[in-house]
Amino acid sequence: MKRIGVLILVVYLLGMGTTVSHAQGGAITFAAGATSATLVNQYVAAGSVSQYTLRAMAGQVMTVQITSVSPTLALTIYGASDGVPFVRSDFGLSVWTGTLTINQVYVIQVVNRGGAANFNLFVSIPARVNFNRGATGTTLVGRAGGDQTVEYLLGAAQGQTLSVAVYADTPSLFLSIYGADGTMYLQSIQYQTAWTMQLPKTQDYIVQVINTVNTAIPYTLQVQIPSRVQFARGAVSTRIQGYIEQNGRNEYVLGARGGQTMTVTITSPYTTVGLTIWGDDGQPLKRYEIAPTNAWSGQLPATQDYHIAATALGGATSYVLDITIVN
Repeated sequence: MKRIGVLILVVYLLGMGTTVSHAQGGAITFAAGATSATLVNQYVAAGSVSQYTLRAMAGQVMTVQITSVSPTLALTIYGASDGVPFVRSDFGLSVWTGTLTINQVYVIQVVNRGGAANFNLFVSIPARVNFNRGATGTTLVGRAGGDQTVEYLLGAAQGQTLSVAVYADTPSLFLSIYGADGTMYLQSIQYQTAWTMQLPKTQDYIVQVINTVNTAIPYTLQVQIPSRVQFARGAVSTRIQGYIEQNGRNEYVLGARGGQTMTVTITSPYTTVGLTIWGDDGQPLKRYEIAPTNAWSGQLPATQDYHIAATALGGATSYVLDITIVN
């Protein structure tokens, strides 16, 4: 099973021959379980540069944002080893998101072209979400510190359906979701703990778990991208080899016509995978909690998409899903 690592980010203050404001304090680290850090009440003198560095890895996606009442602050970001610039202060940007190219130290400069100013500096490197081979989703266990935001990043394709849900004992965690292109789909002020949407674009999507109280809260995050089932041309059935995590859930979706007969069977080594089936209209055809058998056959009530969920009732396991649809 793949493990989603917790990234520890250390930001250092370096001189490197530039004017560095004295008000910045030493090194910072992400809090345990966090994927971001905010330097608050920073100060940059008139016409000066405040400079920070951080070590990060190739392929990670980093977001840096300056928040200030002053309109004269802008970012410069480049690699300390290769010197490659990602953004220059003459672009006038106060926020930047991009994919890092190599393992190295990265330099972040807050360049001030006006009078002395205070600012907050936000740095985020979300944890990349990966599904196990044969899985359509994953369950992540985390802990959000007081007033903390934990970020996750996953790639998805146009037309896929993304479902995200966060579970906690305290109703103080909410979701925020946006695309790498900056498009916001769900804001935490909407106070949602679950969200489902057909994705409009192939890109990375950022999922934020936002803690609204000043107390650390453990949580479980479920991420699901159902797999669209396609039959071979002329075929009436298909077989899918799957793998499911402990306490996990995999979802599949397929289109069918009202009046057709669908038969679904799940086979697993220890019969520890439950079967649930429902239509796009929300009507359940089978619930594993009510009917614990691993097979179902019946006439479909309407022309629509139908959803099939395989739920682990024990430990992680492989399974075989057989689907047949006849007129």
